Amino acid sequence: MQITATGYTIYFEEGRFSLLKAFLSEQVFSSIFILCDTNTKKECLPIFLKKIPKLKNTAIITIPAGEKHKNLHSVEMIWGFLTQHQADKQSLLLSLGGGVVSDIGGFAAATYKRGMSVVHIPTTLLAMADASVGGKNGINFKTYKNHIGTITQPLAVFIYKPFLKTLPPRELKNGFAEILKAALIADASLCKKIYAEKKASYTSHIVRAVSIKNAIVQSDLLEHHARKVLNVGHTVGHAIESYFMYKKKYLLHGEAVAIGICVELCLGKNKGITQAKTAMDAVLWIKKQYTLLRFSKKEIECLIELMQQDKKNKGGRYCFSLLKKTGQALIDIPATDSEIRNAFLLYNNIAHG
Repeated sequence: MQITATGYTIYFEEGRFSLLKAFLSEQVFSSIFILCDTNTKKECLPIFLKKIPKLKNTAIITIPAGEKHKNLHSVEMIWGFLTQHQADKQSLLLSLGGGVVSDIGGFAAATYKRGMSVVHIPTTLLAMADASVGGKNGINFKTYKNHIGTITQPLAVFIYKPFLKTLPPRELKNGFAEILKAALIADASLCKKIYAEKKASYTSHIVRAVSIKNAIVQSDLLEHHARKVLNVGHTVGHAIESYFMYKKKYLLHGEAVAIGICVELCLGKNKGITQAKTAMDAVLWIKKQYTLLRFSKKEIECLIELMQQDKKNKGGRYCFSLLKKTGQALIDIPATDSEIRNAFLLYNNIAHG
């Protein structure tokens, strides 16, 4: 199975990696490099190389695992390795890993010699359902999430679900937050199905989530308008991630986004934008699945300060993407400091009431 994106194709692989093998045989590259982190080098790289023995002698670039290493230092490591091994613009970088690897790999490839090709092979649910698709690449800067980056499309994406067997339950739940977000913004029937499941079906909704994101991205490649709906939960979620990075107590992206969705639903409800049933159904479902943190007044002020750097802001004003109802989101919704504070207070009451 495959999905056509803007300038590339997203392939859903079977056990033999036949689609990737065919892709590589049809292309001509001066050299190939595999980028992974310390986790995927141990858990996924042996599986990958066993499936494609042709790549067993390929040079491996390894970066430290974890969000705290999604920074310029890791990118410099990649640039240095590529330079040392005389990579050129006709070289290919295979990024084998989760969202951090695809973000860093995409950014490094987009900027090395002003652009070399990258193919993403996501190994986590977060990367399969969201991060590897759409061409957003970047790194964290100081304590700001995804502050530096590009929108540069990959040459292809190959999704191989069996890699998910290498993940602990927390990582699966982490990725599922993005699947829920996709349902909330564009597919009410999928959202209803998710709510009705006795146990979250982590792998069965990947294709639909990718289809939703791809359709939105194709309508607005550079995020000038429609693509902003994909940021539902992320204005608050990224601030929470940034706050925990500063505190050196790292929260997974999906965990922060799940909380962000709840807070932003409360904001929408308070502003009369989000239907009350939409807000409560989602928050109560998320409450059952995720650990919802309580935020003190001091923490809320810190988070509001971090939101001042959000990429959707205009002219110094906060601009949110908020749900109107399940399956429909609105963009560029302004909010004041006071409204954001009240949203956090309502969230605290619902999450811990």
